[in-house]
Amino acid sequence: MFHKITKGKSFAGVLKYVFSKGENSELLEINGVMYGSIHSMATCMDIQASMNPNLKENKVCHVSLNFSAVNKDILTNEMMLRIAHEYMQRMGFKDTQYVIVRHHDRDHPHLHIIINRVNNEGKTISDKNDRDRGQKICLYLTKKYGLHIAAGKDHVKRDRLRGGDKTKYEIYDAVCTVLPKCKNWEEILKALLHYGVEIEFKYRSGTLDVQGVKFIKDGIAFSGSKVDRSFSYSKLSRKLEANLAAAVKKEAKPTKVNRVVKRSKPASAPKPKLVHKVVQITDSLGHILNQDVYVPDTVSESAEDDYTTEDELIEEKKWTWGHGFKR
Repeated sequence: MFHKITKGKSFAGVLKYVFSKGENSELLEINGVMYGSIHSMATCMDIQASMNPNLKENKVCHVSLNFSAVNKDILTNEMMLRIAHEYMQRMGFKDTQYVIVRHHDRDHPHLHIIINRVNNEGKTISDKNDRDRGQKICLYLTKKYGLHIAAGKDHVKRDRLRGGDKTKYEIYDAVCTVLPKCKNWEEILKALLHYGVEIEFKYRSGTLDVQGVKFIKDGIAFSGSKVDRSFSYSKLSRKLEANLAAAVKKEAKPTKVNRVVKRSKPASAPKPKLVHKVVQITDSLGHILNQDVYVPDTVSESAEDDYTTEDELIEEKKWTWGHGFKR
């Protein structure tokens, strides 16, 4: 169950609409208004509204209560009236004129309530936060009466939307399409332009601190949270940051670092260096003879530092273990 609430200045116009469906328009209840022609009913409501001359533009309140087609069989006129009464009571529509008409022209059950915002004492009925309050009340009543709760905006039939509702859902669909691909506000601003959607930021007074975001399409503007609760500036910012973090993580491919380690090992034996020496030798007769010879020079066998990669150390260990040697 959800509601749609609008305000205007013409009782005649809205009464003409709700009774325009012929046999599909069924009057369920009328209060404080003498039933008759559209003109006579509108005149009766205008007379009461004139008790408060300060309220001219928004004296008419038009509410539609819409229910899921899943509950079509259980939503009798009596049940729908009971729900409508509780809705009006919780919204503060008391002690005033109203007309309730059920329509049978759609698959889903729905009714219309025309309310005079000037009550029987000539006082204005407040409309402060009426959309948000009404939606919370609708959710409460849906649960109270055990009605079907739709899965979300994805199940709304777009082809039946008109006016601001149609625009709001077009914005919603556009943001849902581009958001997963964007990593910052600059990217989402550019992407939404392809769908005819612009973004404006709301700044804290006297600062450059962004306080909110507004989406604009076809000259109609909605704050982010009005399009969807997840589209507030703070929640969208967190989503963009998460997209950026995921992209960075994906681009950082894991690579194996082949560290160079230093170890000491015995140097390989160098080639002997021959040096010239004169030695004395004795022959068989005892004569001392001088003899020129070339002998290897003495070479230091001290170890020298060698640099080996970590992979080479691992392979050497594997070979040693595999051949039964211990290091």
